[in-house]
Parts: sequence; structure tokens; C-alpha cells
Amino acid sequence: MRFFALFVGLALFATPVHAQMSLAEAQTAIDSTSPSEIQSGMEAIGLSGEARGVPIIVARVRRGLSPELLESALDTLAVLGRPEAGPLLIELLSHRRASIRLRAVQALATCHPAGADRALAGALSDSSPDVRAAAATSLADVGGTSAMDSLFLAFDRGVPEAGMAIGRLARPADITRMLGLLGHVPFTQMSPILADMLGRDGIPQRSRMEIVAAVGELASADARTLLEQFVQAHPGSDPVTRAAEAAAARIAQ
Repeated sequence: MRFFALFVGLALFATPVHAQMSLAEAQTAIDSTSPSEIQSGMEAIGLSGEARGVPIIVARVRRGLSPELLESALDTLAVLGRPEAGPLLIELLSHRRASIRLRAVQALATCHPAGADRALAGALSDSSPDVRAAAATSLADVGGTSAMDSLFLAFDRGVPEAGMAIGRLARPADITRMLGLLGHVPFTQMSPILADMLGRDGIPQRSRMEIVAAVGELASADARTLLEQFVQAHPGSDPVTRAAEAAAARIAQ
């Protein structure tokens, strides 16, 4: 994600002033009216990893920042990854700029505040496709199983990332629900989701067998490829692997 690249770069090339700036000095810089000083203060807090820097940044955001500095502030909050930033991030999901809403969504994934799953579920219907995609990915990152209905609706409305989030979060009932879409959704969209479900630790064997059976019934070249790739990635005598191997062989005949 963008903010991780940003702060890796900062860590490598930060000036001594940034690296040695105390939290009090960083706050003074952030409270100034100089854009360069504000940016330097935020960079120093991001590099420090100080949780005490969160309220400083939040307070400065609430007093108003230019769009560019607001983006940097959200990137910094994302790097700090503290749930205390949650209320501000959730508020900013209704910001008029899509770039700000996008960063708020991404930051929610690293900060894990209370209510993140509900807020991200709402962002699945954002007007920006980038925000919708990021909301789906962030829901998977925060373990937002409570938003499964919203994810299925988003997937039905053409958000492919929602399908991948379902694959990462799915419980047995969700797997059955996803398999019900076979034949109604292009298999090229379903294939990576089903592959993720098949390979996920913690998915019950009966559910994985259900996937193998449903894919095998399609009897298509793409279905056989999915099963063969699973067998190659999971060699051995596991019942699911044996079932997938047998189903792929039947399709090949």
C-alpha cells in the first residue's frame, strides 16, 4: 500500500532533523502554519511509531489541512496503526474527495478500531470504484465476517475484490452460498475465490470436499485447471487432494 512505501522511504532517507525531532518538537511543527513544517512533524511522528502522536495528528486534522497534507496525515495514522484514530477515520469516509475516503478506508485496515467492519461495509457502496475495492480488501484484513451479506451484494454488483474478501473470510455456510453462484457468474471470476477457499487453513474438510464436487460437476477445462493446480500445490494423500485429483481425471476423459 502507498503509505507503507512512503514510510519505508522515509526511514531510509529521513533527514537528521526528522530522525531526532522529539514528540514535543513534532507537535510544534504540526501546529505551525508552514506546510513544510507540518509535513516534517508528521513524518517525524510516523518514523517514531509513537502512539502519543495519534491525538496530535487527529487534532491538527480537525483544525483543517490542505488536501495534500490531509492525505499525508492519514498515511501517518495508517502507519501508526492505532485504534484511537478510528472516530476520525470513520468520519472521513464521507469526505467529498475520493482520495481522502480511500486513505481512510486503508487506514481502518491497519488501525482496527471498534466499528471498522460496519464502516467499511458502508464504503462498499461508495461512488468511487477504488474506494469500493479498498473497502472489500480492508474488510478481509479486519476479519469483517459480520459484513458478509454486504460483501456478497458488492460482488454481485461487480466488485471483484469483494469476492476475494469472501474467499478469505468464508465460513461453511458462506462457501455453500458462493457455490450457488456457479453457472451464474463467469468461472474466471469464481476461480480465484474457490482456489483461495480450497487452500485456506481452517476450512472444514467437508466444505472443501463440497467445493471439489461442485467444481467437478462443471466438467469444463477451466474447472479441471483449478483442480489440477490445487493438486499440484497440495500433493499427498489428503482426502481433499485425492478427490480433486479424481475429479480432474474424470473431466479429462
